[in-house]
Amino acid sequence: MQHPSRFLGQKAKLTIMKKILPILIAVTVFGCKKENNHPVKGTVLTVNSGITVVAVENPDPNKYSFICSNDMMIPEETINSCTKNVFVLNLPGGLQVEGKKIQFSKYKDKGPNPIWSVSFAAHDLEVYDARER
Repeated sequence: MQHPSRFLGQKAKLTIMKKILPILIAVTVFGCKKENNHPVKGTVLTVNSGITVVAVENPDPNKYSFICSNDMMIPEETINSCTKNVFVLNLPGGLQVEGKKIQFSKYKDKGPNPIWSVSFAAHDLEVYDARER
């Protein structure tokens, strides 16, 4: 028995490919989830051994995967809390200044910092486009 594609002519094969190609392109472009589509603005709180604590402005768990909701009523002064702060692992040295206002949009969330044994620990982030604002 012959393969079904042998029965189709060259013109029919091109027509099928012309219909499939735009669908594949659309799925590739629009089907990918863009996780980091909200720029993160924050202020450097502390710097210790190259790890920087950044307070996120307008921390919204619906916008940022690394921010948790404050359902547990975590005290505001808790610096390692995931409700408003992150640990930036690779902030450039020029930006590692307490009080400096920064912004970034390309980052990788490495999850809660394993040093802290609490469920509300701030997440570790690797950032790729940090800049002063």
